[in-house]
Amino acid sequence: LAVGIGGAMLYGLAVLSYDVPRQMGREFRSYGANLIVTGDMKDDTFFRKLVHLAPEGTLVGAARMKLLPSRLREHPVTVAATDFDELRKTSPYWDVKGEYPADEHQMLLGRSLASAFNLRVGDTAALAGADGGERELGISGIVQTGGREDELGFVRLPENSDYDFVECSLSLDLPGLERLAGRIRSLDPGLSPHIVKRLASSEARVLGRLRYLVWIVSVVAAALTMVSVSTTMMASVAERRKEIGLRKALGASGRHVMTEFMAEAALLGLLGGCLGVAAGQALAHSVCMSVFARDAGFQPVFALATVLAAVIVTIVACIRPVRRAAAVDPAVVLRGE
Repeated sequence: LAVGIGGAMLYGLAVLSYDVPRQMGREFRSYGANLIVTGDMKDDTFFRKLVHLAPEGTLVGAARMKLLPSRLREHPVTVAATDFDELRKTSPYWDVKGEYPADEHQMLLGRSLASAFNLRVGDTAALAGADGGERELGISGIVQTGGREDELGFVRLPENSDYDFVECSLSLDLPGLERLAGRIRSLDPGLSPHIVKRLASSEARVLGRLRYLVWIVSVVAAALTMVSVSTTMMASVAERRKEIGLRKALGASGRHVMTEFMAEAALLGLLGGCLGVAAGQALAHSVCMSVFARDAGFQPVFALATVLAAVIVTIVACIRPVRRAAAVDPAVVLRGE
């Protein structure tokens, strides 16, 4: 039971140390882009290459942005043309009342901008571009972020249009982002990748502390398991002193006695490790479902390592009790002393 509990702690924490940072990384992605690339972007060439530059499975979203000086009801405003499908991936925290624009005849307004012009969802507004052309756009939604977006308008970016910058959301730690930024610079010296240091550093700090905490608890669990197994085996040796003495009197050597106890310890470690893997998987699943509403997958490598660790810890914990068993003097024991 002691080995099973220790194994459950070791396997469960190993899975959590592997899976929780990935789960938290996804949660951090809801706080917005962590890499912004600016430069001369006349077409979709860079945007297409970005998908291959980023490590597979790490690109959550990449929203192209083009800032357009405009006039709304004859007042100067800034409108951002963007790809709303990608924007939803990079900035899922946006609080949109209404809907994102479905086509080029609709626009999204920041809350402050909508309030200044007394516009609501469903209204129409005349938007004039820098070229003097004017068009009537329906207000499909009003966005509130608490940031600069509240003062902007947003329209759909036309296909194959040039853009000013790309907001990228990637499931990468700070060193990974720095390596990707280096690849982007080598691709085109005219491109300038900017890591959102505050977000990336906070993510790295939180995840680093989490892993550190998990490994501390794992070491403590292993130590407690060793103490528990050692004391249990000491009690077992004390209870079986007469049996050990009789066997030695009949010709068994100390090596034979040690081999028997070590084999018993290894078997207990094996069974306890398997029990611990099953219990640890249930523990990791429960934690991930309650905190992240996502399942924790089974990790065969961690399972094998846990079983091996359980066997090794059990054998190491039994060394002292087994030496005591091998040192039993049969003459003394059989006299009842």
